[in-house]
Amino acid sequence: HFACPAQQCQQPQQLETLTHLFVECPIAAAVWQWYAQQVWQLVQPGAVVPVNNSRLLLLDDFSVWAPPAGQQQTWTQLRLLLLESIWMVRCSSSSRAGVTVASADAA
Repeated sequence: HFACPAQQCQQPQQLETLTHLFVECPIAAAVWQWYAQQVWQLVQPGAVVPVNNSRLLLLDDFSVWAPPAGQQQTWTQLRLLLLESIWMVRCSSSSRAGVTVASADAA
């Protein structure tokens, strides 16, 4: 099994699931909080975005919360950019630590 490489997730060691990596890991959670409080507030002032909800962040499930219709494309593009950024940082930190990263290209 794969363990989360984040220092904060070592005691006890956390299994690196998609939900943990992109939502629950303290590093990812801090990124989402920053996004909701600093970035999205510029787009939709006063919005309360449930950034601890994996259905919203990973599946773009608008039954959980939805931006106004005119801002849904912006939400989706920024959400995907953050997910990619979290993944890139995770891969970068894992390779520096000598952790093997599973690749979608692996046959």
